[in-house]
Amino acid sequence: MNFSEEELQALMFQCEQALFTLYSGHDRTNRDTAHKWLLTTQKSQHAWQLCWRLMQSDKPPEIQFFGASMLHFKISKNWSELQKEHYNGLRSELFKHIFMFSSGPRIVLTRLCIALGAFALNSMPEHWSNAISDIITTLQNARGSSQDGVWPMAMLEVLTVLPEEFHSGDFALGRKSTLRGELQTGVSQVLQVILQNLSSSQSTQVRQQALKCLISWVQFGVTINDLGDTLPLVFESIHNPELFDASVDLIVEVATHPSGIQYPSYMWKFVSSVLMLGETLRTALQSGDTDTSRGLCRVMVSLAETNLKLLLSADTEEKELQGFTLVQLLLECAGAPGWYPVDEQCSEITFNFWYTLQDDISTEEPSAMEKHKAMYGPVLLSLCQVFMRKVQYPPENVWQGFSTDEKEQFRCYRQDIADTVMYVYCLLRAHCLQQLYHMLSTLLSGETEATWQSLDATLYLIQSVAEYVEPNEESFIPAILSLLPRLPAHSYVSQTALLMVGSYSEWLKCHPDHLRSVLPVLLGGLSQEHLASASTQALRGICEECVQDLDPGALMEILSHCQAALSGGIMKERERIRCVECIGHVLSVQDTAGAVEQVKAIFNPYVECLAQMVLQQPAPELKSNLQFHLRIFIVLFKCLDPDPENIDKQLHVHPAAVILNDILPSLKSMAHWMHDTDIQQQFCLCLERAIGTIRDYMGILVSGLSELVVGYFSVSPSSGILDVASTFIGMYGMVDEHYHTALLVFQRITTSTLQLLQNNLREFPDILQSFMQFVSRGLKSNPKLVFEGESYHANIFQCGLAVLDVQESHTVRAACTFFSTFITACESHETAKKTLSEYGPYLVSQVIKGIAGGVPRQCTDYMAEILFALNRHNVTLLSQWMQEVMQVEGFPSSLVTLTQKQQFTSAVLREKAHRRRVKDSVKEFSLLCRGLYGTAYAS
Repeated sequence: MNFSEEELQALMFQCEQALFTLYSGHDRTNRDTAHKWLLTTQKSQHAWQLCWRLMQSDKPPEIQFFGASMLHFKISKNWSELQKEHYNGLRSELFKHIFMFSSGPRIVLTRLCIALGAFALNSMPEHWSNAISDIITTLQNARGSSQDGVWPMAMLEVLTVLPEEFHSGDFALGRKSTLRGELQTGVSQVLQVILQNLSSSQSTQVRQQALKCLISWVQFGVTINDLGDTLPLVFESIHNPELFDASVDLIVEVATHPSGIQYPSYMWKFVSSVLMLGETLRTALQSGDTDTSRGLCRVMVSLAETNLKLLLSADTEEKELQGFTLVQLLLECAGAPGWYPVDEQCSEITFNFWYTLQDDISTEEPSAMEKHKAMYGPVLLSLCQVFMRKVQYPPENVWQGFSTDEKEQFRCYRQDIADTVMYVYCLLRAHCLQQLYHMLSTLLSGETEATWQSLDATLYLIQSVAEYVEPNEESFIPAILSLLPRLPAHSYVSQTALLMVGSYSEWLKCHPDHLRSVLPVLLGGLSQEHLASASTQALRGICEECVQDLDPGALMEILSHCQAALSGGIMKERERIRCVECIGHVLSVQDTAGAVEQVKAIFNPYVECLAQMVLQQPAPELKSNLQFHLRIFIVLFKCLDPDPENIDKQLHVHPAAVILNDILPSLKSMAHWMHDTDIQQQFCLCLERAIGTIRDYMGILVSGLSELVVGYFSVSPSSGILDVASTFIGMYGMVDEHYHTALLVFQRITTSTLQLLQNNLREFPDILQSFMQFVSRGLKSNPKLVFEGESYHANIFQCGLAVLDVQESHTVRAACTFFSTFITACESHETAKKTLSEYGPYLVSQVIKGIAGGVPRQCTDYMAEILFALNRHNVTLLSQWMQEVMQVEGFPSSLVTLTQKQQFTSAVLREKAHRRRVKDSVKEFSLLCRGLYGTAYAS
């Protein structure tokens, strides 16, 4: 479409003004407006003619660049607007403008080259056969220009973007296959151009672009066997500082190309070439040349990781030596001098390789595994020594120079090293543990000067393998524990030693004789501020695993030390919470009478403090203290859980019930706090933990709990309180003596929820979800709760129907679970059958509507569960209801035919035993209804 000169001049003026505003304007609103206008203009028909005017020689570079970008956008995104008779003219104009901008600006030339690449892909082969050959010929014939290097650069840029545009372009599947074939036919010419420019060009810039061009074509699919003449020049280029980065990127692409496995002989030659870079790598590591060492490390890690199976399958001594040499070079990278991340960044690149190495060896056949363990085991043991140095904290004067971000990176780096040593242990087991013991004993022998950093590092690595040390290990762990008394009294060393001991709690459980020797060390740390955190973490681990193996005297020591620490002033809140966990675990193995006495003595001060706080008006400074006290009781209810056999049959009192009884008045007085979400969440968690722990020993407290839950939900309805009510119903709904209390809770909660949702159902997705879970829990616990009373179940059913129409997938899932449970309950409850008969057609209609697009696609499996339940328990009614809704024209979607609807109905009805088949049928029908069937199956 041609536009008048006046229109184009006016539009060009507007475009220039918008670009000026975008680049130079100070008002953000104006810049946003200009940006939106430019985007709109770029999509218009005017843009085909406007772009050339914006590239006129008298325009500023930024306007010329936008013109070239606009042209690329039109070619790549709006190609269909262009008439075929204009193709040749557009191609000529592209070449003309590339010639025009050959001397700059470079950014405009580059953009025009990208536009030519997009043009070629859209027009080949039907309208431009031999496009690659024509581009090369046309640009080579322009060499008469005085600007040496300009035409090779333009040609290489066009050739570079062809594969890139191929990958990023939105082409149909058939079209993409055709284009791949066209590009493939041009590979040999492209490689010839690249070879020519790498070998003969005097311009570093041209050689750099040639390397980038080759990267693009390797990513497209050029394989290592195509690069025989080119690779030597690439390895030569790596010694040129200006070509180093591009050479490294190219070698990494070749090393990681998935086709390499098909050409083992070429890959072994490639390995030889990479190994020749070993001395360059060593020199860079020793001189602190981080850029070079990091680049070469990338090359070697990429090669080793991708081709590890090739290296391990070496069939000659020469190849075995090459593989071993490559791994040794990676060991040198792992031990790069300096401190990560400040002055070395090589070592962390190797971490994933060490995991891959041990994993590949571990999964080999026994004979091959033993062979490779013998070969690479010493390397991995050396790696442990390397890591012992790398994981050390730097000297204090160096550490103070680390930024906050660098310190955090170093913390993560230490954790990564710990994970890597764990992998090494998984392969070498006792050999690794022996190495770690030897490192520690050597440091403590006095033979060498042991710094606190080296001791901390060794203990840290011993801790890292604890999870996988076998319970029957008796050679090295006892020896390591025996060395602990010889450790110097240094805060960092002591902290790490405590954490190390705690990490072996599972091992100590199997070796209770060692518990007595480590316990004084853990308890002693509770009274020292700098050790409190590590001590409480370690003691918590010991108490979780080993409390049943401790003698009464040791248990009393733990109680007395934890009680003293709680009442002392040196511990932070999180450390005091850990002390509560320890107390809970210890009291769980005491006799009931003693536990009740101890729990009241220890926690009465907190009960009284809570009672005082809840009476005060909410305030920020009070909130944190209230949260802390609630956390104390949450943790206590979680950990104070004695074995039912240990509960005194005469007293029949659960120690946690004593505390719940004491704090219940305070919990009932928190109404003015319940509007605070944080407090409410902790309040609910406290009740859930109490119910889950006390269970059948709640006794008369059940009534008090029911009043608490119902009362708070009526004044401050929330999903959290509904979840507590679900736990309550699930625990006590089936207990005869508590049935009427549970029924009252169910009915009152249901009434309040239905009133809340009556007019604002979609405003409360979290409450909807929790309510559906609540009624499902009631059905599973005791269906009488739901069906006792005249209309509760019918009202709930109607609410569920409405929930099937919301967009929150978790809420829909909860509703589907309710209906599946309800349908199952119909077999034994006449009232349920009556309700299902009355509302079943609406249910099936809602389910089909949801499957067809009424709910998110991930919900279709949940909807299928309802159909499956109906089919199993009442196939006659389901058949009738599905036939009725499927007869409605256009329902559930105009995209499905009557035949397809009938096929879907038959597929559902014939599957009474195969849930998966019903889900597959539902998914397929859902895609049909949403118009996605072809797309989904094509992909």
